[in-house]
Amino acid sequence: MLQTVSLYAVLVIALIFDFRKCRIPNWLVVAGYMMGGLSAYLGDSQWYFYIFDSFLLLLILYPLFLVGALGGGDIKLLTCISVYLGFEQGLNLSILAIAIGAVISILSPSMLIALSFIHLKIIRIPLFFFYLII
Repeated sequence: MLQTVSLYAVLVIALIFDFRKCRIPNWLVVAGYMMGGLSAYLGDSQWYFYIFDSFLLLLILYPLFLVGALGGGDIKLLTCISVYLGFEQGLNLSILAIAIGAVISILSPSMLIALSFIHLKIIRIPLFFFYLII
């Protein structure tokens, strides 16, 4: 229970900071690591495996940061989440996040073109359908 609540707290605060300032502060990631390690320590699991697994995920994701495929905040947050979930689920989440980001980056230009056609009243479709997709 403590693990779930602390993970959601970190994610909600990261969402607010990312939405307002377009960055995830380092203190939030450190707090997430500490709360994840503490909740694993208080639970039945061995906390040092979760910390090691998150650093292993960091080593895997860091080349994607170097080539510009992921931002630093994305990597910080994904490794912080892997402290709570473990390596396998953290890696699966990272692959899913990269795939969703790729689909959104492919669809974004076509959505902007479609929105410009709607703005010019060439196509008569209610706008909220496009906002639901985005």
